[in-house]
Amino acid sequence: MPGANDAFKKRLQQLSRGGVWEKAQADASTPFATIPDGKYLVLIVGAKITEAQSDGHLQIKWDYRVEEGEEKNVVVSEYMDISQPERLKWLFIRCTRLGIDLGASGGPEALPQVLEHIENQKYYVRLSAATNESKKNPGQFFQNYNVDRVFGYGDDFDPSTLGMAGETDE
Repeated sequence: MPGANDAFKKRLQQLSRGGVWEKAQADASTPFATIPDGKYLVLIVGAKITEAQSDGHLQIKWDYRVEEGEEKNVVVSEYMDISQPERLKWLFIRCTRLGIDLGASGGPEALPQVLEHIENQKYYVRLSAATNESKKNPGQFFQNYNVDRVFGYGDDFDPSTLGMAGETDE
């Protein structure tokens, strides 16, 4: 049945149109990890400026590695939209919590260096994870992350002295 085989090949070829194959490959290489809702001691292991796949707006991709408990070594990612002033303010708040005066850093052009500094400093923070339902797409859920406390940073900081991040609200 040569006709059936040709139709099958044609359907396979359609996967390469419009970047479908490449997009699926890229999405599979960066799966979204989630953790149960709660508070975690995490290490900031990544902070980079990226462009959103949806519309190309600028965002910060934060990567956090859980440092204790059942979820130890799980890496979760947060995407912080910085394309509008009301969203960019959250980056200023995050940097202030980390002890960085973003306003004095040299402006937007210095942002890549500020984020590299954050990665290199090895910040240990408490991350609150909460699952929410999408208002635009009911039935779809997403996880929000909030850095609500900075414990310390640097190679000399010993996170093992902290215990469980969720046990203290200081």
